Amino acid sequence: MLGCSSGSSSSSPSTGGTTNTGGSNSAAGSSNGGTSNAAGTGAGGASGGSDNHAGSAGSTATGGAGTGGASSEPVGIQYYGRWDQTDPKNPSASWGPVGIKARFQGTSVSVKLQDSANSFTYSIDGGAMQTLAPGNQAERQLAANLTDGAHTLEFFRRSEGSYGKTVFSGLVLDPGKNLLAPDPRPPHRIEVVGDSISAGYGDEGMGSITPLTQNGYMAYGPQVARLLNAEWSIIAHSGRGMYRNLCEALPPKDTHMPDEFKLSQFPGIAGPDWDFSRYQPDVLIVTLGTNDFADYPPGTCAAPDVPSFQKAYQGFLSFARGKYPKAEIFALGTFGAAAGNAEATCNQTICAAVTATADAHVHCVDPSLGPGGAWLVGPDDYIGDWTHPTVAGHTKIANRLRDVIKPVLGW
Repeated sequence: MLGCSSGSSSSSPSTGGTTNTGGSNSAAGSSNGGTSNAAGTGAGGASGGSDNHAGSAGSTATGGAGTGGASSEPVGIQYYGRWDQTDPKNPSASWGPVGIKARFQGTSVSVKLQDSANSFTYSIDGGAMQTLAPGNQAERQLAANLTDGAHTLEFFRRSEGSYGKTVFSGLVLDPGKNLLAPDPRPPHRIEVVGDSISAGYGDEGMGSITPLTQNGYMAYGPQVARLLNAEWSIIAHSGRGMYRNLCEALPPKDTHMPDEFKLSQFPGIAGPDWDFSRYQPDVLIVTLGTNDFADYPPGTCAAPDVPSFQKAYQGFLSFARGKYPKAEIFALGTFGAAAGNAEATCNQTICAAVTATADAHVHCVDPSLGPGGAWLVGPDDYIGDWTHPTVAGHTKIANRLRDVIKPVLGW
């Protein structure tokens, strides 16, 4: 099921030394787990190297035009997730929990953005993650009063693509300070294609859906990636299905996740088709089917077309195999299946589609009726609708997925 919003803002250049264009910041270089409402909204990066340009007093470090997930990058900023590099000085992204990692010199760091709608999460020097709330200013300070030396930054978007595009225009450092060679990237790569569940829809709220109650960084995909020392790419859209979107009339005529999977940007945001050679995952997790089989509001949706769903699922698995010839693919079923209900039919059909591929590296995973029992079992696992997991529910999914993936990959 879906909730949507959108927005954007314009960026302005850095003009100060240790820039303070806004309210509160992380003092002493330590994140305290709070929410910053200073200046504007933070946003991630792109993939590639560094191109350091002196500002009128400080220095602005912007990423070059490298490739997301590259195994070797020049000194600068590492970019995670799908980024459109058409403008290498202002790369943009909209597929959920994209982000950057960087090492830098000095006592402070700010981020330059064009984005007024999304929320972000960040950490300085491995400290607790802090939340950066949506706002209007184009430059936001993330830390000041650090010890003058080398520091690390992790900066990721929390909210999903329906909240609009994030444009990242660099980091603002102290005068004369520079980016440093980043730490090595994780050795493994995971990608998830899914719906609102995979996007982390409302996972920090109990029915209230805003950019501040949605934390894609804590959805199961990024969580299992961190458990397995992998980077992640999350392609997820609330309300979307494999064959039919939520309560879409039959025969379906809308675009669906197999169509959107080919895009560099969230639907409705201009951008080129995605170049799949830029990110070759070791693991692809497909979590679709909830919306294809949903009847919400109850009694309003046509019964699902099971043969057409299976055909579409098989077609997507075939497409994914063509793009990712070396990936292990995990077809993850729905979480609310019970004997005889629609979601049980969904999970059975997913497993039938996997069997029909005759591909030993495609695996069906039933998180409801599988050998280990239901992964999500109680009200604390959901945000109140018995569909969308809480952060705690996502953690349970991540732990179970780790146990499924690890023996297959040998990680």
